[in-house]
Amino acid sequence: MDSVLEILDSELNGTQGLERHNRTLLTSYTYLPSQLKPCFLYCGMFPGDHIIKVNRLIHFWVAEGFIEEHPRKTLEEVTKNYLSQLMERNMFQAYGYQDRVGLRKFKLHNLMRDIAIHMLRKEEFSMTFPNQRNCIYAKEVGRLAIHDTSFSFRSSTIDLSETNAKNLPTEICDLIHLRYLSLRRTKVSTLPALLHRLQGLQTFDFRDTKVKSLPPGTALSTFPQMRRVYAIAGLRIGWSCKSLSNLQTLCGLYCDKNLTSQLHLSTRLTKLYVCGLDKENCIEICAAIKKMQYLRSLTIKRSANVDKTLDLESMSPPPPHLEILDVQMRMSKSHLPQCISSLKYLHTIHLLGSDLRIDPFSTLAQLPKLEITLTG
Repeated sequence: MDSVLEILDSELNGTQGLERHNRTLLTSYTYLPSQLKPCFLYCGMFPGDHIIKVNRLIHFWVAEGFIEEHPRKTLEEVTKNYLSQLMERNMFQAYGYQDRVGLRKFKLHNLMRDIAIHMLRKEEFSMTFPNQRNCIYAKEVGRLAIHDTSFSFRSSTIDLSETNAKNLPTEICDLIHLRYLSLRRTKVSTLPALLHRLQGLQTFDFRDTKVKSLPPGTALSTFPQMRRVYAIAGLRIGWSCKSLSNLQTLCGLYCDKNLTSQLHLSTRLTKLYVCGLDKENCIEICAAIKKMQYLRSLTIKRSANVDKTLDLESMSPPPPHLEILDVQMRMSKSHLPQCISSLKYLHTIHLLGSDLRIDPFSTLAQLPKLEITLTG
């Protein structure tokens, strides 16, 4: 397919009228199932030759409401199925290698991107601009992408990641349909006092920022639709006794009594990264983790200057579908508990700072999918 596209690109170079000369490629779009069309068009909003990260795109598609609910699958699983269908139809090009988790990155061939841009303009799906100076505000457009800021406006997503943004405008809090907000790797240090208005927020990413806390009176449970939180490591966030039933990812939060209480209610988590474990919360955290039957990835870090050991036996039986285990604290009894051998899906285990004195490899040898092991 790539060679065909290159030949067509060469033959059609210098011609006018995309719809007239590229009817074959337009047919590929025309006969897409209806649920795949907006997913394809959305990718036309990215700059040319942009390498699109699959995990990031999944968040966008879910936030935009493109994904149909399935009684036995999560929205993320359905999203990956949509992406597979588009790859099979050669709408996208794989980029780099595929590992155990499948496709990580892809891109649009120039001709397919031309199709996407042509159709998103024709269907008034969105408008794109290379920078803010060339941006012309249009009330009727549903989505606006400004490439020099990675800013998607008046849709369900705002992505300011890896920009020079220093402040988050208060006006953003008026976007009551906002579902995705990323400030990752920006210079933002404070959040608007009216952040609690974003009741539809599902994904909030503020890793690698200068944000130290949520606004006063705002807790994570303020956002009832929240699915994923990616925080700066060690951040303390207030909680209430309200359960966040949709919560799937919690990363970077400091483990205190409030968080521990919430984890007992968050049984549908698939990814958990907590730090700051000490002798007061270690047992409670393990008891909460035992309830997480959907957990795929677990990272645990101890508090600085606290020489506390972790007894993984207190987590027995561990979450059955665990694939990644990263423990950065000393192990109780200086050995790896036998219950780890029951994790038939575990492919990566990090035990840095574990101070294991009994050889763990007799236990690790029982793990059929284990590929990466780091101990120390």
